[in-house]
Amino acid sequence: MIISLQDAINLLNIIIEPIFPDLASHMQRTTYISLSLARALELPEERVRNVYLAASIHDIGLLAKKQREITADNLSNENLIFHHEEIGEAMVAGISFPPEVQSMIRHHHIHWNSQYPDEYPLDNHIIHMADEFDLYLRKCPKDFIVNADEIINVFLMAHSDYPPELIVTLRKLSQRDAFWFRLESQRLHSVLKRITPVANMLMDSQDFLEFCLLISRIVDKYSSFTMTHSTSVSNVSCKIANLMGFSLHDQTEIAIAGYLHDIGKVHIPLAVLEKEGRLTDNEYALIRKHSYKTLEILALIKPLKRITPWAVNHHERLDGGGYPFGLTARDLDLPSRIMAVADVFTALTENRPYRQGMAAQKALTILEEEVAGNKLDGDVVDIVKRHLDDVYQCVLRV
Repeated sequence: MIISLQDAINLLNIIIEPIFPDLASHMQRTTYISLSLARALELPEERVRNVYLAASIHDIGLLAKKQREITADNLSNENLIFHHEEIGEAMVAGISFPPEVQSMIRHHHIHWNSQYPDEYPLDNHIIHMADEFDLYLRKCPKDFIVNADEIINVFLMAHSDYPPELIVTLRKLSQRDAFWFRLESQRLHSVLKRITPVANMLMDSQDFLEFCLLISRIVDKYSSFTMTHSTSVSNVSCKIANLMGFSLHDQTEIAIAGYLHDIGKVHIPLAVLEKEGRLTDNEYALIRKHSYKTLEILALIKPLKRITPWAVNHHERLDGGGYPFGLTARDLDLPSRIMAVADVFTALTENRPYRQGMAAQKALTILEEEVAGNKLDGDVVDIVKRHLDDVYQCVLRV
């Protein structure tokens, strides 16, 4: 698998948008402003790319907050944003981002000090200015271009703690019609896809696997009931694939499918996802929607075509009794069957806020019952049985 860094960022935005639409919009506009500033300053291309990447995920730490807390009106609320920079830095830990990107995420709210002008790189101040400028614009009347001079003047009077070259550059940008028109666009993600500086930065399966760790953290943070589920399914499915003799490349792609298998859950109401008691028929119908939503999301990213069925089919069963398509044994390839077993085993053995996970042996008994009922693949479950301790250790428990 080869995927562009821009495709990976697009996938991230697609997942964030239904949970936190105001935050998704803010991060996209901050990215556009940051990119415009960096290019107008004629920074070297490597620094432009780093600014773009850091701006794209600069507020990722806010995803640790509750969904209802993040709105357009409180994105600058001190209580809400407290420590979100450190949380964001922790969320990208283990991912091969340049250290400059991690630094910008950690320090994107720092203020410029004229006495110590080189305390932080200019790139950090670019994201700081872009972040605050977008938050300010959200309080301005629409049709920005009509009031462009007033907008810039009032903003810079209230926010003067930026390097002088940034102030000059923002004023220059404000003279360009396209700058304002793009900021008003309802399809800014499409604009960014056209002007991105990272379109030619390609990731192989191993690099994208690391990026998917970030995506899985976002999906799992959406519901505290499954806070490590995606990571555990990825671990378990990869371990099973390893034990069944899959190539290292295929193991990696199966692990990616594990990370992404539940991304459709961002379209399911939390009240349904986190209900402790028995679901009503209507609630169960909503739950069943999540795997189809996973398909809709992944279908937008063409390089993921091969692994998409593996992620989507984790609730399909050999007898045709699963969902969303009611596929049968002849329709389900081995990676899809592995994903189904990994999902069930993880769900049974991981801890949830309302119960402790099952012991491995008890979970195995349930898997074997599912094999007897022609639900799960017997060869896959046999691998779990023969390596039960190793597979069980792949499930994270918090």
